[in-house]
Amino acid sequence: MRLWERGSWLFLFVIISKTLFAQISVTLDDYCVSPNDMTVISVNVSDISNKGVESFQFDLFFNNLVLSPVDVGLSGTIAEGWGSPFVNDQIPGELRIGAFGLSPLTGSGAFVNVRFKIIGQIGDSSAVKIKNFMFNDGSPEVVTHNGIIVVKKSVQLTVASNTAGMGVNIDGSHYWIPISLRVFTGTSHTIMVDSIQNCGEGVRHVFSAWNDGGNASHVVIIDSVKMNLRVTFLKQFYLKIQSEHGSPIGEGWYDEDSTALFSVSKYDLAADSIRYRFLYWSGDTLTVNLSDSLKMDTSKTVAANFAEEDFVFINYSEENMGKTVPPCPGLWVEKGNRVNLAAYPDGNYRFLGWSGGAYSSANPLSITINAPLHITANFGNLFPVELAFWKMEEKSGNSVKFHWQTKTEINNYGFYVLRKTRSTEYQNVAFVKGHGSSNTSHDYFFTDTNLASGTYYYRLKQVDFNRVEKLSDAIMTVIQKNDAVNVLKNYPNPFNSNTTLSINLQKDDQVELRIYNLLGQEIYHFRTEKLAKGIHNFNWAGKNNSGERVPQGIYIAKLNTSGLSKYHRLMLIFNK
Repeated sequence: MRLWERGSWLFLFVIISKTLFAQISVTLDDYCVSPNDMTVISVNVSDISNKGVESFQFDLFFNNLVLSPVDVGLSGTIAEGWGSPFVNDQIPGELRIGAFGLSPLTGSGAFVNVRFKIIGQIGDSSAVKIKNFMFNDGSPEVVTHNGIIVVKKSVQLTVASNTAGMGVNIDGSHYWIPISLRVFTGTSHTIMVDSIQNCGEGVRHVFSAWNDGGNASHVVIIDSVKMNLRVTFLKQFYLKIQSEHGSPIGEGWYDEDSTALFSVSKYDLAADSIRYRFLYWSGDTLTVNLSDSLKMDTSKTVAANFAEEDFVFINYSEENMGKTVPPCPGLWVEKGNRVNLAAYPDGNYRFLGWSGGAYSSANPLSITINAPLHITANFGNLFPVELAFWKMEEKSGNSVKFHWQTKTEINNYGFYVLRKTRSTEYQNVAFVKGHGSSNTSHDYFFTDTNLASGTYYYRLKQVDFNRVEKLSDAIMTVIQKNDAVNVLKNYPNPFNSNTTLSINLQKDDQVELRIYNLLGQEIYHFRTEKLAKGIHNFNWAGKNNSGERVPQGIYIAKLNTSGLSKYHRLMLIFNK
């Protein structure tokens, strides 16, 4: 191909493309009508926005033996309010229609409506054609598509249901059943209902059948017989089962008035030591049966109620020394309930106490169960390690000394000294070896040093060679470091007439010294004054502020300095 020929074809293609892209489509739909009908034929246009359309004119041709024109209007079209159309109907079977406005037309859809009266008979038809169409002075260009009107017999298509208020889709349009539409013989229509139609919380309708045997969505051809359609729905209700445990069975949809069966497991094991036990059903039924049924005449809810049970593990420190009730390995107890445990030693053995989840010498022992519990019944021989006393012997600065004494010892491995603070648990801080088996008393001592300021608790844990443990009572003490007072003491103590209280100040400070009885009542007030750093002595003759002698007994000396307090115990004893 020569170069100039290529250029010519390219130029032609550009011209054609430009023309096609600028074209507006004007169409007429096809219609089915009945004799003596009044029908409106709409002339439709594709989007004409931004095309500068300010006027239009065209000729409409039709069979005047079938159609009789009545009027032409713009109401309800995109040209509504644009002005009144002019119409020339002088020639039978032909209408010349035109209109113009003060502003360009915009949008798409119907822009002219032509109303006809049907004067033809069944079987007649008329082509409806558009000719000589022109926007403005011929721009933009127009492509027209003609339509046809066929005169047929009309019938009523009725769609009913056994349940009112159901939705139906006919040829793409949605209606509510029951619905009656005018259709024409020989036409086909797509009739469709949703297989499942929800009608509220827990209620739905499920498609069952059409009376013509069609599926939920099917095509119907209209003749003199197929005019009345009826669809049947099954009403269903939902059974909801609320249960956190027990693997419930039976939740779901049920046909109206059918029987719903539901059940749950009696036990649900959450762990080796925790399980949930079924108690009863609540909601729309109240029953204690694991399996039960309901008549589904409405949507319903049932809830399975469970109680948590925790296992109490019972063990023995030594076998063949005794037994417990309940016996080993233990039992399930409902959370929050109390369980009574009893230990019975055999032969020449004794019950030492409970350990593990509960340290107690009570027998029987009653415990409220709020979690799984491991508890051990401790049995030993008849000759225990018997403490004569366990006390804090002395406290000095950041050290504290403990003293305890045994009366007898049988199979005594030794003592662990346990210490805790308000923020920590008990920990082993020392071990003092025992004397095995002995019928004589023995004294034991332990000094805890380099303690930080704070509150401390101490206990003894006596351990037998068979690893049986026994705990003592706790002793509390308070350590104050870097205090303004290093020492508050008295001598002699106990005393019967006079005693000297001595304080050692590490800095000049305001000092207040008072004596109280065990009821917290002030007995004697020395004085309040500022003292220099060093040692200061105060004499107390065992008298109150009124100069009267006080009864023998224990008194508390309280020293206040710079907001800090120090306490010391005094013992007044009269000679016999």
